[in-house]
Amino acid sequence: MLDYYTILELTPTATAEDLRLAFRRLAKLWHPDRIGGNARRFSAVREAYGVLSEPTRRKLFDRERLRTRTLHATAPRPAASPTAARGGRAYAPTRYPAPSAPKGSVVESSPAIVTGRRKTSSDQPSGRLTRVMSIAVPIEGAIYLVGVAGSLQVEPTTVATLWPTTLQKFGHDDLERLARHVVQIRVTGESEVVRGLFAQAAVEGVLLNAEEAARGARSPQGLRRWLEAMFSPLGHQGNTEWPPLTLQMTMPLGTTLVLDGFAGMAELGHLEGNLIANVSEGQLRAGRLKRAMVTMQGNSRLMLTAMTGATDIVGQGSSRSSLLGRVPRLRVALEGSSRLEVMGIVRRLEADLFDKTHLRVLHPLETARCRVKGESLAELSAVTRKPLVQESEKGRVRVGGFSPLGRQRSA
Repeated sequence: MLDYYTILELTPTATAEDLRLAFRRLAKLWHPDRIGGNARRFSAVREAYGVLSEPTRRKLFDRERLRTRTLHATAPRPAASPTAARGGRAYAPTRYPAPSAPKGSVVESSPAIVTGRRKTSSDQPSGRLTRVMSIAVPIEGAIYLVGVAGSLQVEPTTVATLWPTTLQKFGHDDLERLARHVVQIRVTGESEVVRGLFAQAAVEGVLLNAEEAARGARSPQGLRRWLEAMFSPLGHQGNTEWPPLTLQMTMPLGTTLVLDGFAGMAELGHLEGNLIANVSEGQLRAGRLKRAMVTMQGNSRLMLTAMTGATDIVGQGSSRSSLLGRVPRLRVALEGSSRLEVMGIVRRLEADLFDKTHLRVLHPLETARCRVKGESLAELSAVTRKPLVQESEKGRVRVGGFSPLGRQRSA
C-alpha cells in the first residue's frame, strides 16, 4: 500500500493548505515537461493529492493505513539472510524513491540508498543490533532526528572521518567533495527498533525517525507503545518510554541539525551550522554554531560553548542553561524554575521571565529589554548604549555597574 503522506513528504496531521503547497511544489519538481522531470513520480504525486484533498477519501485512506500498519507491526519477522548474518550489505526497503539531491551533489547520477551492516553475535550482546548508514544530503539540506532517546555524538564530516562503508558505497574519486555532502550514521539499540530505523533522503535533507521505528517495532511492547501514542488525546509528550539508542554521526560543516523530542545525552562538535532542538530530558552540549533555537524542558541541561550568531533559548521546568561565545542578539523565555547564565559577549538582549526563573548576564550589554513577572530575577552586569527597557510585575531586574545606567522605564 502506497503511503500518500510519504509521497507528498507530509505527516498525517497536514492541513488542506499543507497539502496544496506540497502538491504544487512536487508537481512542479517532477513534471515530465521539465528537464529532470519524472512521469512516474509526477503521477504518484497527483494520485496522492487526489485522495488526500477529498475529506471522505482521506478518512478511508487513514483508516486503511492505520489497519495496515498495525498488521505490519505484529507480523512475524522472517529469518535473517545469510548475507546479512555475515555482515554483508542490506538496503533499506523504500516504498517510494526519494528525490535525488540537487545538481552538483555526489548522488547526481545515483539514488540515495541507505546501507546497513549487522554485527555478529560476538560483537555485541544478544538482542541488540548495529546499523551503519551513509546517505547524501542535498546542498543547503538539513538533518532531522525525531524521537531519539539515548546518547548522541555528532562531529563534522571530513576526509579523515569518512568510514570504510561510505567509501565502499560512493567511491574514492573526490573525497573532499564527498565530505561536503555525506552524512554517516552508526546506531546501536534493541534489534526490533534498529531493524525499522532507516534514514530517508528528501529534497529538504535527511530524516531519521527513531520514534516511528519504536512504534513499529514488531513486538507486543512495541505495538503497545505505538498504539498508546497513536490514540493518546494529547499525542506524544516525550520519548523517555522509547528504548534507548546509541548514535554516532558525522555531518557536513554548515549543515542544519534538527533534534525533535530528544531525550538523553547529546555531544555536538564544532558543526559551524544551525541547531534547532527540543530536548525533553537530558543534557545537550554543543561547540561552534552559527545559529541556535533551543527549547529545554524538565530537568534538562544545556551548554552552548562557542556561539557566533543569533540565539533563541526557551527554558521550561527546572532546566539549566549556559551560553558562551559572541552573540549579536539573544532572545530568552524562561518558565517554571529554569535558569540561564550568559558568560559570553551579547550585544542585544530580549528576555521574558515568568514564575521563579533566574537570568544572569556576566558581560555588559549594548541594549536590553526585560519583562519580568512573578518571583523571577534578571541580573545584568551593565547596559552601555541605550537605556534599559524594564517591564516588571513583581519580578526584579538588578543591574550592577561597569558604566552609567540609563534611565529605566517600568510598566
